[in-house]
Amino acid sequence: MNTLTLTGLDGSNPLAFLAALGTLRTLSEAWPSGEIQMMWRISAGAWRPVLCALDLGDADTIVTAISHHLRLGQEDRCQDSHLNVGTNLSVSPKVFRKHVLRAAVSSAPFERRVVDFLASFGSEVLVHDKLDRIACTELCFLFGSGHQNYLDTMAKLLQRVSEKNIREAIFGPWSYRDERLSMRWDPADARQHAYLWTSPGDETPLTMWGANLLAAEGSSLFPVVPTSSVCPTVGFARRRGAYFTWAVWRPRISLDILRSLLTMRFLQDEQIDRRIADAYGIAEVFRSRKIKIGEGANFKWSFSPACGV
Repeated sequence: MNTLTLTGLDGSNPLAFLAALGTLRTLSEAWPSGEIQMMWRISAGAWRPVLCALDLGDADTIVTAISHHLRLGQEDRCQDSHLNVGTNLSVSPKVFRKHVLRAAVSSAPFERRVVDFLASFGSEVLVHDKLDRIACTELCFLFGSGHQNYLDTMAKLLQRVSEKNIREAIFGPWSYRDERLSMRWDPADARQHAYLWTSPGDETPLTMWGANLLAAEGSSLFPVVPTSSVCPTVGFARRRGAYFTWAVWRPRISLDILRSLLTMRFLQDEQIDRRIADAYGIAEVFRSRKIKIGEGANFKWSFSPACGV
């Protein structure tokens, strides 16, 4: 079994964790017979994802495979029809349902990209409590404030991200040289005015395009599951606010097993039962709060720095 540590990704950062999942998903789709797996181990003081496969290749092979599979910079986006929903998720249930039905007809067991993304966007079963729009995912931090839109940002990342961006994201170091186009899942995006020397509006936001794109791919593994009265997102729980909880694990697991791991209910308990976690091979559990930055119509969402649970 060959292994490759993704040295740029820190498992305690929600953006980096989602990017690790996006890397696993993308490579699993690019090499369906490759039996790609992932585990986590401590390296340079942080939990880092480790890719595992019999025929894995080196860092160049990984970066090229991701670039080719996502068709970075190409105009033909037929594999990304989920982005045709609109620039944002403020879409009516009727319109969203049409996209869901169209995707369901064309999907197959090994062609789930579009349906998985649509399932992660929201549900037409329950609607917004005040507006004629779907109840959308807790991961949607962009609603048009500052001309930043959820789906539009994903689409622009697919056009602008290069192999260099991908390499820097997964192997590091994170330089934060890319302007704008952030999904706002990095706690570094939580620029609260009261804690800064200058006004955040006076500076151009800098981020990691490659990490944001891979994290967007990873977000498709967190579907919205409607219940009788609410529309929860996998990985989130509400207790005096919305909290995102995720785990890093020691044994090698595939993408299918990962899907099951993400839905484990005990991970959303306020206090984690370590006996259960140990039985599943979970090494550490992290939790971030979804926080509101700003007031009025121009507010933004971000994640707080994570803490161990």
